[in-house]
Amino acid sequence: MKVAAAGDGGAYVDLAAQGYTYEEAVEAFKDSDVVEVVRGDLPGDEESPVLRGVSFGWYVYVKLSKSQAKAINAGSAATAAGIIGVITGGIGAAVAAGVYSYMVSLGNEGIDKCKKGVEMKFSYTGRPKGVKCY
Repeated sequence: MKVAAAGDGGAYVDLAAQGYTYEEAVEAFKDSDVVEVVRGDLPGDEESPVLRGVSFGWYVYVKLSKSQAKAINAGSAATAAGIIGVITGGIGAAVAAGVYSYMVSLGNEGIDKCKKGVEMKFSYTGRPKGVKCY
């Protein structure tokens, strides 16, 4: 599994290049209380050949409480997999690795800035498409 650094200090895994489908993502996260997989528009930007409004992407949303985020920060990708409710393999492991990498990049100080927790959005390619506090 390749995890690459992103320019914003986070990390991503390329799920599409690894052959994962929307259906596999839905199946992998069906029992998770903190992960949601949805179909949606993949917005384009100046650096992307994808036109705005073209709908062929899907997103994985991960919503963690502060205590869950801190446990992942102090743990490992396996800790993230346990918290997001997936087995360590396939797409679940890929997303868990991305969640772990992002929590480590935030650190406890970054997590403490959030009122209740952290919500992350990953594109169908596994790139972080947004992180916000809630």
